[in-house]
Amino acid sequence: MHIRNNLSGKLGFYISGLTDVDSARSLDFLNKMDESEGALHRMIRNVYAVLEYGEQLLRDMSHSQALFVYPDEIVASIEKEQNQLSECFHVLIACKDTLMEHKATHFKPEDTLFDTLEEGISAAEQLHAQMEMIRWSIIEHNIDALPKNVSKPLSSSEDIDSFFDSL
Repeated sequence: MHIRNNLSGKLGFYISGLTDVDSARSLDFLNKMDESEGALHRMIRNVYAVLEYGEQLLRDMSHSQALFVYPDEIVASIEKEQNQLSECFHVLIACKDTLMEHKATHFKPEDTLFDTLEEGISAAEQLHAQMEMIRWSIIEHNIDALPKNVSKPLSSSEDIDSFFDSL
């Protein structure tokens, strides 16, 4: 009797393991999920490094008394990078939406890809906002640094003629 119960338990355990094997995800799927998550982590680390540098840059710019004007190409470059970041952001949102459609059938509660994707989306939003702050800081700095026209009262006909001649 003892052997039969022991074998029944072993058979039950064996059968329960077959259910897990049947519902297991392919190694290819798991590898692709790990690769995606690894790429997201690398992107997030890079974004956080840029954000940290950007915070210092904003502090330095706010304390700067420099009278030079930043070249227009800098603002144009920031705008170009913002556009590329915006495209990346939309790709991440599309990935999230696609993954959400398959969450119940392909993913398990312990999978962290969704959390990593959310963090990547948030990091991209933060970077875009910071880039906008830097862009506007440059624009405002340039306006402040540009030479100001000093008005001179025109008190005589010679002053008026000279003024019109300078135009």
